[in-house]
Amino acid sequence: MKYSLTIISISLVISIIIGAIFLYPKYQKFSQLQNQITEKEEELASQQNYLKILGQINEKVKERQDLIDKVTSAIPDEPDIPSFLNFLKQEAVNTGVGLEQVSWSKQVYPKDEKKQTNDYLVNLDVSGSYFAFRNFLFALENNARLIEVLSADFSLDYILEEPTVFGLELKIHSY
Repeated sequence: MKYSLTIISISLVISIIIGAIFLYPKYQKFSQLQNQITEKEEELASQQNYLKILGQINEKVKERQDLIDKVTSAIPDEPDIPSFLNFLKQEAVNTGVGLEQVSWSKQVYPKDEKKQTNDYLVNLDVSGSYFAFRNFLFALENNARLIEVLSADFSLDYILEEPTVFGLELKIHSY
């Protein structure tokens, strides 16, 4: 009986040591997996927060879509010269001036990081009264598209009593 208690206690200690030797690597692996799970949960929470912020930004963008559309129409991606010429023709008819001649060219600048738009020069001649010309300029100014009037010239000829011809140099922008 004396030896049986010693044998039981020694075998119990050996069992615990062998169990610890075999189970310790499993415990380390389990700890690593728990750490990875914690990291992944934090990453998932971070991504969910990011998606939530993106959703809020998307809602703000949707609320201001009309302003974005105005900016897009003010400075379009392409110059769309035919639609701009159609606009000029319509405004000339609406304001009572005659569209005599139109020409355009792309203005080329050296590569500049600050300047991200392409500029196009449009030269046109319109004829009519001063008040019709003023209304035409007002229509250009109130247009959603970004149009700069660079110069305007005209000469009055009272002798021939023909409509006055106004020369305009415009600058339009696109991305």
